[in-house]
Amino acid sequence: MLVVERNRRAIGIGLSDLTKEEETIDIRNVATEPVWLTVDVLERLWKRMTSDVSDDVELVQLLSRVRRAPVDGSHFHVLTTDIEVQTALVAQKERVLQMLHKLTNNREIDFDICYEEVKKNTEYDPEEKYRNMLEKNAAMHQLRQLFPDLEIG
Repeated sequence: MLVVERNRRAIGIGLSDLTKEEETIDIRNVATEPVWLTVDVLERLWKRMTSDVSDDVELVQLLSRVRRAPVDGSHFHVLTTDIEVQTALVAQKERVLQMLHKLTNNREIDFDICYEEVKKNTEYDPEEKYRNMLEKNAAMHQLRQLFPDLEIG
């Protein structure tokens, strides 16, 4: 068992220093070999962690609204397309890491929170614009027949 002194003095040691309580660190919580995070292992850990915090509805919803992607053995990315989820996850990161460390018995596990922009294809050619407008309003076809040289687009 590893023993760590709580207060160190540079001057010297007196009798009062010998009676101070010693803080101990339990080394069973530090893994000797890192757990390698594969997609399968990460998904099982995430499900277990979600079931462990089932009483905290906000955290469960937060954990269910992200995707996970392993990078290497002890590091992974948490991906989201919602900026609100990203800010909430940043606030809860330490709590999530503590749960992962406890479940895996590995203090090396870490993750980055990444925001993915969803690119919408808004470029239409004139014919696509006409078809979209025609779906919304059938009178558009009559308007085009009345004015054949009217350009739409």
